[in-house]
Amino acid sequence: MAREGIKPQNVFYIRVSNEEVYARTQAKAADSFECNRSILAHRLRYHESSIPNILGFYQRMYNCLSEIDGTLSKWYMEDRALTAIQANLHARHQFAKNLCLERPCEIQDLHYDKCLAKANLSMYGYFCPVTWKNTKQLVKCTHDQQNVVFFQNVFFYFKSQTERKMFISNPDRFLNNVIFSKPKSIPIRFKLHKAAEICSDASSGDKYILSHCPVTLVDENRVARGD
Repeated sequence: MAREGIKPQNVFYIRVSNEEVYARTQAKAADSFECNRSILAHRLRYHESSIPNILGFYQRMYNCLSEIDGTLSKWYMEDRALTAIQANLHARHQFAKNLCLERPCEIQDLHYDKCLAKANLSMYGYFCPVTWKNTKQLVKCTHDQQNVVFFQNVFFYFKSQTERKMFISNPDRFLNNVIFSKPKSIPIRFKLHKAAEICSDASSGDKYILSHCPVTLVDENRVARGD
């Protein structure tokens, strides 16, 4: 389905234990081919080996998976399914409305392709623009893929719902007259085992910083190991 460009807006997985499956098909075991014990056991083994990858794909790529307890009533399962579908329809309606009005668009319950967001990040990347504007702190926000806003054809990530609401209420405050370094110029703290990669070739020869602090070397003219 993914190769053909078919992506369901909602994926439902009704979770039922193997014991419950055998119990529900016991009455038809002698007459139905599908309920034959050996055939059913083979199908269940195939299901157990393949379903984790399938569920993981839709949850990781689109966040559109809803798991439903199949041991409860059909009314409960129908209510869970309808709730998820209605939330997605409402999110799509609001997204289309805000997009036409050129307003920030919330992504929650939209079930969008994560690759699309990765290819169209804002100048802040995965850092929260509100936290940067208010406190000048770099806070990475990949922990919540739903706490994202689409605005001016790029995606903005936020630390929490509070920062997201502040951005939606006044996006120009966090986009106009803002000096933010490009990702290439933002210092990265390497692990000790990556210290060998931090080296520079100067005209006088190779100079290796290793695990020593370059700031202390420049400011205080002494060598000190970093923590």
